[in-house]
Amino acid sequence: MTASTKPEIHLTGKLLHSVQLGCPALIQEPDGYRRTSAVCAILLDTQEATVIETRNSVYSIQKV
Repeated sequence: MTASTKPEIHLTGKLLHSVQLGCPALIQEPDGYRRTSAVCAILLDTQEATVIETRNSVYSIQKV
């Protein structure tokens, strides 16, 4: 599955640890926590946002 065919998930939250290729990301959101499938690529990582591609989805995380 390519990045263009994967669902895009936009959310606001905080990464609980640094993102590592091959490992799930753990994201704290206002209403709970989300554990992703394994990260395949880090597409963007700034102070304001992180965009990662996992096996199943592309996540756009606006940092708080």
